Amino acid sequence: MGKSGEKPWQKISQRYVYEHYPFIKVRRDSVIQPNGEKGKYTVGERPDAVFIIAETEKKEIYLVKQWRYPLDKETLEIPAGGVNKGESPKAAAIRELAEEVSLKASSWEKLGEAYPSPSFIKNKGFIFLARKLEKINYPADPTERDMKIYKFSYEKIVEMIKSGKIEDVFSISALWYYKNKGSKRILNFKL
Repeated sequence: MGKSGEKPWQKISQRYVYEHYPFIKVRRDSVIQPNGEKGKYTVGERPDAVFIIAETEKKEIYLVKQWRYPLDKETLEIPAGGVNKGESPKAAAIRELAEEVSLKASSWEKLGEAYPSPSFIKNKGFIFLARKLEKINYPADPTERDMKIYKFSYEKIVEMIKSGKIEDVFSISALWYYKNKGSKRILNFKL
């Protein structure tokens, strides 16, 4: 907030310039910038998302490898996906775990929340820990049938992050929450 509680940016108007339902809507806002000048700001609106650390009894974590069209390559990530309209983040996490890894968990814990790209994208990611896993038959989404499923120890995953084999920022962030989940000192610091 600026002086006396004013917002440093002020929106004059907004108009949507692109929509690809349900993935993204892009709007172009006319604004008054913090320096008092008029300007434009582009905002992407996406549905919220869920990111799941699915942990086995042996403390292995499930990862999925899938083709990412914008990058023109495969990436290794934790199971994740969008929250549908009217769906709670936990319900979305349950559905995504079933869709991507054909698993159901009887223990769920919310580890945290984070904004993936707050300078441009308006959405939030919810990070869950799923335990007590059970294999189920669940039909894969047609766009996800090429996914490959893996299990690795946390230590192996850290090695893969350091070597650049895992580059997905939300997988990396979620793993930080997983490793530090019991530390209120770390997760609830104040600036």
